[in-house]
Amino acid sequence: MQKIILASVLKPVDDTRVYEKFGKSLAKLDNTEIIIFGTKSNDTSLYYLEKNIQFEPYDINEKSSRRSAGRLFYALLKKVKPQHIIIHTIELLPYLIWYKINHRPVRIYYDILENYPLNFKAQSYYSSFTKHLLSIGAAIIEQLSYPFLDHIMVAEKTYLKEKFLPMAKTEVLENKYVSIVESKSDKNRNYKLITYCGTLTKAFGALEFLKFIDAISSCKNRLKYKFRIIGKAYESDVIQQIYNHAKIYDIEIIGITEFVPHLKIIEAMQDSDFVALPYPTNPSTQNCIPTKMCECMALGIPMIIQENSFWKSIVTPYQAGIFLDFNSFNYTELEDKIIHLNPYPNGYNKNALWKTEEHKLFKIIK
Repeated sequence: MQKIILASVLKPVDDTRVYEKFGKSLAKLDNTEIIIFGTKSNDTSLYYLEKNIQFEPYDINEKSSRRSAGRLFYALLKKVKPQHIIIHTIELLPYLIWYKINHRPVRIYYDILENYPLNFKAQSYYSSFTKHLLSIGAAIIEQLSYPFLDHIMVAEKTYLKEKFLPMAKTEVLENKYVSIVESKSDKNRNYKLITYCGTLTKAFGALEFLKFIDAISSCKNRLKYKFRIIGKAYESDVIQQIYNHAKIYDIEIIGITEFVPHLKIIEAMQDSDFVALPYPTNPSTQNCIPTKMCECMALGIPMIIQENSFWKSIVTPYQAGIFLDFNSFNYTELEDKIIHLNPYPNGYNKNALWKTEEHKLFKIIK
C-alpha cells in the first residue's frame, strides 16, 4: 500500500484544499492511504472520513514556534515512511528537502497557495526592512528547493507569470469548489442577509466590510438588512472591532477567535442573500481568484464584490454579483442593483467545480 502525506502549518486537518480537495480525491486511488498533518479542527465529526484517510493533528497556534510544527512533521515522515509527500505551506520546505536528500526514492511535491515573496512585500504586517528581508528569504528557499521537487502545483494561474517556476514540472490546480452539501435556494424572509466569511483579516477586507456595515446602517433603506460574519480572525484589532460592531448592529458572529469548519461556512453562505468579497486592492490578491468566488459561482450564490476588472470578467457573464468600491460607494445605486439583480439566469458556473482539477492531480500522482 502506498502512503501519501499531505501537510501544512496553521491549517486545520480538515482544511478545504488539503482535505476536501487533495485528500478526498487522492483517497479514490486504489491501495492508497492518506495521512493529513495539520492543526486540530474544532469538529471533524461533521465530515464523513474515508476509511483510507487519517488525520494527524498537532496542538500548535499562531504564537507557537513554527519550528515545532516542522519538527513534528519530520518525525511523522520518519515514522510513516511515505511514498509521496505534498506540502501546502512554505514553512515545511526545508524539512521536506532534507528528508528527500536522505530518502531518495520518495516523491515530493510543493503546492503553492500564495506568492510568498510578493505577499511579504505587498502586505502591511511588517516594517519595510523586515518585509524585504522576508521576501528575499522566501524567494531563496523556494528557488533552492525546485531542483529537488518532483512536481509543483500552483493554486493561481497568475503565479506562472509572477514567479520563476520550472514550467516543465508545474501544474495549475485552481481552488475550485468540491461539493460537500446539497444546494439550497429558497429564502422566505423580509430582509437581505449579507455574509462575510472565511479568513477574517485586513488583507481579505475585514475592515472594509465593517465600514460597509457602518455605511448601510447609517442610510435610509428601502430594504431591511442583517449581517453575518463567520470564520477566524487573527489580528487583535480586527477581533476587537468585530465584537464592537456586533454590539451596535444586527450582526451574527460565528467563530472569530476559533476555526470554523468549512462545512459550517458553506452552509452559512447558502443561507445568505449575498456573500461579500470586500478584498482591498493589493498586488498580492488582485490577480488571484478568491476561493469564495468559486464556491459562490458553483452554488449559485450572489456576491457583492470589490471593483476588479479581472474578477468582473469572470462574474459578469453569469450575472453573479454586484461590483462596488467598498470604501466609497453610492448607497442608492447599490440598493437599486440589489433590488434588480437577477443572478445566474442560465444556471451556475460548472467550470467552478473541482472536478476540472481532479483529473490533473491524478496525472501527477498515480
